[in-house]
Amino acid sequence: MKKDSQKNKNSKLKLYVTGLCMGTADLVPGVSGGTVALLFGIYSELLHSITVVTGKFPKQMLRGDIKKAFHIIPFAFLLPLFAGIITAIFALVGVITYLLDNQPVFIWSLFFGLVFGSVLIISKRITWEPKYFLIFVTSSVVTFWILSITPLNGAESSVAFFITGMIAIVAMILPGISGSLIMVLLGQYKNVINAVSERNISEMVYFVSGAIIGLALFSHLLKWLLNNYYNYVIAVLIGLMLGSLRKLWPWQVELSSGATEYFMPESVSSVLLALIIFVVGVVFVLFLEKRVLSKNNYKQL
Repeated sequence: MKKDSQKNKNSKLKLYVTGLCMGTADLVPGVSGGTVALLFGIYSELLHSITVVTGKFPKQMLRGDIKKAFHIIPFAFLLPLFAGIITAIFALVGVITYLLDNQPVFIWSLFFGLVFGSVLIISKRITWEPKYFLIFVTSSVVTFWILSITPLNGAESSVAFFITGMIAIVAMILPGISGSLIMVLLGQYKNVINAVSERNISEMVYFVSGAIIGLALFSHLLKWLLNNYYNYVIAVLIGLMLGSLRKLWPWQVELSSGATEYFMPESVSSVLLALIIFVVGVVFVLFLEKRVLSKNNYKQL
């Protein structure tokens, strides 16, 4: 009995630590919380839990069987995991905010490297054929073009936070695809980070509400698309990530009008440091993926 109790505590502690790592990953464009879940061997259970919460739970609630509805939710798995995620986000968001405000070139160099490394990794997950390559190129060009003509200055509004949460959460559960990168593309990354840093409850509620509805609406559709059109979906995602590098270019500043202005690096030394940070980002993602593969947790979705 005592041994079972200790084993249960260790299991909850592992889930909490996994949550800490996932929360840290979800804060950074280019690193996926789904990849961390794979690394720790809980990805299948996470997907199952999401299916239960977004599928079986509401069905039981609609039938009026409230007791059974709550009984099927895997609280022993979800509570310590999400406690870790929330702890990491609130603990580290201040650091991210400081770096974005005071060292933008270097933090965006890191993000650029993380996303570029993710592109290299995800490109291995597809069986390349001419049609998939064409989709990839089209997705890259369209994303790059949209970012060149659309001033995504990220209006701070309840609707914007809601929609951002709804879209970003779908990316967060995919290994290799970063939810934070989606927030960058929507022009809402800084706004969401600032809302969490400043403990803006109303904005966080809108974001979380969007995330919950996004999971309920799109998680099953996404699973169906990946099961039936895997190579097509991955080709589009790779193109989107590659095209999005325009938005992550370190030497740019967003004007009050929403337009982007590029500027020259201040010195050769700053370029070298930014390049080193970029390489660190690429190597980190490649190392993370290697660890996933070494643990035999990697599977195509």
